[in-house]
Amino acid sequence: MKIIQITTIILIAISILVSELCEPVLKGTFTSKKLVSSKGESLFINSINWGVTDDKQLSSISKNEKKLRERADSAVAVKGLDPFIYSFRNDSLNLFFDGEVSYVVPDSFSSITITYHTLSKSEMANLLHMAMKNDGYHMVPARP
Repeated sequence: MKIIQITTIILIAISILVSELCEPVLKGTFTSKKLVSSKGESLFINSINWGVTDDKQLSSISKNEKKLRERADSAVAVKGLDPFIYSFRNDSLNLFFDGEVSYVVPDSFSSITITYHTLSKSEMANLLHMAMKNDGYHMVPARP
């Protein structure tokens, strides 16, 4: 009798674990930030987060506003939380990276210039402080 109870408990635990690990690919928290140039050209900074605390993230910059709406659409995306900080002024998108450029925008834009910057840890920390307040710089996804 005791073996049956233990076996039942083990099977229930395994089924719960499998259901957690095999979550549908479609689940996630999608966010998108639209940036528009002075000539009306748009780009979208999209991210999708998932996991119990949304602690897994993919991000992409694209002409496609629906890019990454589903996790299966992850070609040409950067993985990780806070992959870069950005600012957008005068039709220029500046991307700031900690130590090395980890993502290159695959699309080209006619009226938006994209510049990549690598920063030291202390420079990135200063920028991060401003980005957390949305003080001209923003995180991905942008904080409220």
